[in-house]
Formats: sequence, structure tokens, C-alpha cells
Amino acid sequence: MDAIFFDLDNTLVLWRIPIHQEIVTRFLKVMGVENPEHFYQNYWHDVEERLEKLAITAEDYLTVWRPVLFEVIVKTKKELMPKYAYLAPGALKLLRRVKKPKALVSNSLAESVHNVLRFFKIEKYFDYIYERDFYNEDEHKPKRIVAEKVCNALGIRPNKNILMLGDSEVDIEFAHNSGLTAIAIGRYHDDADYYYPNLEEFYRHIRKF
Repeated sequence: MDAIFFDLDNTLVLWRIPIHQEIVTRFLKVMGVENPEHFYQNYWHDVEERLEKLAITAEDYLTVWRPVLFEVIVKTKKELMPKYAYLAPGALKLLRRVKKPKALVSNSLAESVHNVLRFFKIEKYFDYIYERDFYNEDEHKPKRIVAEKVCNALGIRPNKNILMLGDSEVDIEFAHNSGLTAIAIGRYHDDADYYYPNLEEFYRHIRKF
């Protein structure tokens, strides 16, 4: 094993509520949507339908509303974190005991990522932290350039001895695009190289890597 890359939300940090839905419904309320829960369930996940229902252009969304969404993301997570977020069982042990280089690779906003890391006091365990720049659409998971940047910072090259731990299809696709070993945590994915129900179970088998 050369290094471990970690996803953040729903991998290292778990939520007792569907945090993405909470963020979006709060944002939709700011936009004046009358029934944000219904809108989220029926229209949010398709970009074209979302824009049509909101009666805005893609340009308006990017230039006017996206900064508002960013503010809602940061405020919502910071407000709800003390009550609803917790470190995944086994996360702290894994971060403390694994001596190989560790990187956090997140598609979340930088301010939100660092708020979470500071709250749980785990920032110090990472050799490199990569957060998404939402104003640069070319550099986010699942694109290979992200792995190249992280590996360059760690002084290694992308290869199968680097483990990517995450819960989402994006994490698995990112690993495959980048030539890393894809390890699904918490949610099973057919395309993952390995699957573990939680970080504790992964740690029990870490010697195989």
C-alpha cells in the first residue's frame, strides 16, 4: 500500500439525517419554492428539469444562485454538525494507526470541509487535503486530474497500491479513472474492487493491502 485516499461525507463522517436533502430544501426555500421537499424528490436530480421548474437559465443558476447555494451549504452543515454528525466507527483508529500517506479527497466546498475536519479534530492526520473548486468544472472527482494533483503533492504516482475509500459511485468511478484500487465503504457497488460495510471491517482486513 502506497497511500490511502478518503472521501469525507458518509465515509469518515456520518450524518443522522439526509444532509444533502436538508441543504437543498433550505436553498429552495431561499429561492421561494413553496414545497421544497416535493421539489427535491421530483425535480432536483435532473438538471434540465430543475432549471425549467425554477424558471431560470443555466447562466443565472451559475452566476446568481450558486453562490447562494454555497452559503447555505456552509451554514447548514456548521449549524447541524454538533447534533447530527459523528465520526464513523473505526475512523479515528484508522487515521491514527495507518502510517502511510493519507489524503482527503472531497467534492465539497473548502470552507465546509475544513469546518468538519476542525470540529472532529482530524485535520492533522492528513498529509494532503483536496477540496473541490466549484468555479473550475474540470477538477473534481471522478476526473483523473484530481488524483494526479494529490499524488504529485504526496510525491507518488497514481497506481493500484493507492486505496480510494468512499461510499458513492463517484468515488468508485474516480478510483477506476485514476488507476487506484476502489474500496466501497458502507454501500455496495458492483464496480468496486472491494466492499466493506464500515471502516472497522476494512481496518480488520487492512493487512491484505
